[in-house]
Amino acid sequence: MNCKLFRVLKQRRPSPSRCIGVFGLKISTTQQKIREIFSRYGNIERIQVVIDAQTGHSRGFCFIYYEKLADAKFARENCCGLEVDGRRIRVDYSITERPHTPKLGVYKRRSRKSIRDKYRSRSRKHTRSPGSIILPSSSNGADIIIYMQFLLHLETM
Repeated sequence: MNCKLFRVLKQRRPSPSRCIGVFGLKISTTQQKIREIFSRYGNIERIQVVIDAQTGHSRGFCFIYYEKLADAKFARENCCGLEVDGRRIRVDYSITERPHTPKLGVYKRRSRKSIRDKYRSRSRKHTRSPGSIILPSSSNGADIIIYMQFLLHLETM
């Protein structure tokens, strides 16, 4: 079997583990609320709420590590489709064996604001400042250089 295909199939049916992923949470759902709900099914070793590095808010999912595999199985079976803070959650075993290693540097994902501003600037009409050069939209680099040389020639006359 192709390795890539095997990985895709494995991800669709992750093998049981002590770590379960909880998806579809509201960003305002607290770790305390998660512990309150999931501690009914067994002793929790730790809860890791995934946080957006730029905003500092929850990204809407978390990982719960149980002390026993049987407790994780019980929680998965009973909590999938449960409503938490007005949203239906999905619970499944974690695909990865261990948490990802944190990466150094800045979080690279664009914020919604920067994407919105990109499209907003296209729709606005730009005003021309004094001394600015208006070039045809089909100009390439060579046209610009020729035009600049022409302007310089006019200044020297």
